[in-house]
Amino acid sequence: MITPFLRNAEACVTAAAETLAGIGLSAEYEYRLRRDILDEAPDFPHMLRLKRQVLSGAMLAEVTAEQLPNGGWARFGTEDLTVKKKAPTTSFAVRRLLWLGLTRQDEPLLQALDYLVDMFEGRRKPPEGGEVNERWPEVLRIRAGNLIAMIDAYEPCLDDLMERWRFIAENTFHDGVYDYAVCKDLQSTLLNIQGRRLIPIPLQLLVRRRGFLTERMERIVLDYCWQRHLEGFLWWSDGKLDALPENFHNPKTSRHMNTMESMVCFRNSSVYLQPSIEWLLGGREEDGLWDYGPQAADPFGYTRKLAAPDWRKPISRKLDCTMEVLALLKEYIRNN
Repeated sequence: MITPFLRNAEACVTAAAETLAGIGLSAEYEYRLRRDILDEAPDFPHMLRLKRQVLSGAMLAEVTAEQLPNGGWARFGTEDLTVKKKAPTTSFAVRRLLWLGLTRQDEPLLQALDYLVDMFEGRRKPPEGGEVNERWPEVLRIRAGNLIAMIDAYEPCLDDLMERWRFIAENTFHDGVYDYAVCKDLQSTLLNIQGRRLIPIPLQLLVRRRGFLTERMERIVLDYCWQRHLEGFLWWSDGKLDALPENFHNPKTSRHMNTMESMVCFRNSSVYLQPSIEWLLGGREEDGLWDYGPQAADPFGYTRKLAAPDWRKPISRKLDCTMEVLALLKEYIRNN
């Protein structure tokens, strides 16, 4: 059922998209806007023309210039801060290729997918090495699996991982709350994890296949994520959603965006996220766009700058910010 609030959110998305479309976007922004926000079919003639421009454009060339013959990039997930690169890790590069509108049918992303499948199945190791503990082999599979699922959530190599963690999740949350003892026993039996420290259940990975978890289970794990985020366990304290800044234009707004994105993937997330979405809708500026403003450095090294080459230029930052807000709003509408 479409509520008045959702209708208002849809109207805001449409109005902001029309504002963007009227300011002379590059092919990269226009393609993403039309495909992902305005739902235009990618096989329309004008969309095919835009896609060709994306594939021959400078933004994509920056990423592919650093892609290695094996399909990956210099590092897997940990950036080498002593070397300046446009795409410092495979994790970042895959996200940027997806932002640019590439799919597994496009050669750069297909090569990256092959590399990730090799990593997932143990035929490759991260160039920077890995952790030395009993959890690492499965943690690496989950990290590679998350990137694979971003490209194609139904990639067959993910089936066993998804089934294993669904089984763990369903039993861990069987009574509606997280049961550490049950989770520990299952990880010991299935993964030979003997220590007290467990692997966090990859909940966001499990919901990439729509309907893979029951609606009841999604609500239970959404409750869990919300409570854990209030306790400061899942995200940094200044990204919590019960203490949003007065204005969207704020040095740490992107951290609140990260938190919203981690929960908007669940069905019926409006039970917790509607106040945050109201704040988001109210943050649109007079020119019809959103603007993070200059952002605080992320303590975990995750940058949101997936498209614009220079956020010091306000228009570049506004374009990226508006596209990210619109993508979040679209997912919120789709899941509620």
